[in-house]
Amino acid sequence: MDRGPGGDGVTFNEVGEIVGGLDDGSLRVDKLGSDVSAYLDAAEAASDAGGHAGAIAVLRQAQAKANGLQDGVLVAKIGDLIEWQQGLAS
Repeated sequence: MDRGPGGDGVTFNEVGEIVGGLDDGSLRVDKLGSDVSAYLDAAEAASDAGGHAGAIAVLRQAQAKANGLQDGVLVAKIGDLIEWQQGLAS
């Protein structure tokens, strides 16, 4: 469930679509993209359950993996999700 906009109006679904659009057929992108997607799913589930601190921790892991994909937009969008979760945790 995509419960609403994060920082700058970004949603979990939007970030997931960015990850899906990175597929270039390489093993590196496939592995890192799969890891980022799994982290996004886990963070969204934590957020849906009210576990915003847990969602933040998982999103930070996703952001670290996203750095390996060398996509600045993806890293920034995950940062927006972190900002959103921080606001909800306050």
